[in-house]
Amino acid sequence: MLSCGLRNVVAVLGVLLLGCNQSPKKTAQSDVTKTDVTEQDSPTPDKTMSDLSTCTSLSACAAHDGKRVQIIGTYTVESPLAGKKGGGGSTLSLIDLGDGTVLLEPYWHQDVVRSDEEIARCRGKKVRVTGVYHAKPVPQPGAPDAVSYGGACVHPVEKVELD
Repeated sequence: MLSCGLRNVVAVLGVLLLGCNQSPKKTAQSDVTKTDVTEQDSPTPDKTMSDLSTCTSLSACAAHDGKRVQIIGTYTVESPLAGKKGGGGSTLSLIDLGDGTVLLEPYWHQDVVRSDEEIARCRGKKVRVTGVYHAKPVPQPGAPDAVSYGGACVHPVEKVELD
């Protein structure tokens, strides 16, 4: 009786070990993410910065949701908690496109707090931002149901330069 139980355990372990060595099955969502962000939109010798789509309005950016783009607009800074009880000096940097704004990184990401140097250099000026455009807030890892601030964002932001 014990030997039958042991054989079953060995058989189960064998199936588990074989399963670990096989490639994981792709889901429709993982295919979209890999194709849209990694393969098509990563910088390669064939896809230089000049080959990227350029957006100068929020409506134009909408056609490139989930894609690597260059966004041209005015660098602005907001303090969403300014004047509110407990509100501190935290600021958010956005790109004003005239018909809407695009946040530089999701509100929960550590890089949403831009450097003092970048803010001083770019505030109120026309800039070109390179990164992946998201029309809706990017869910926070580990908390996909958390409420997100704002709407459209660039994540990850690769480069911010004066235009």
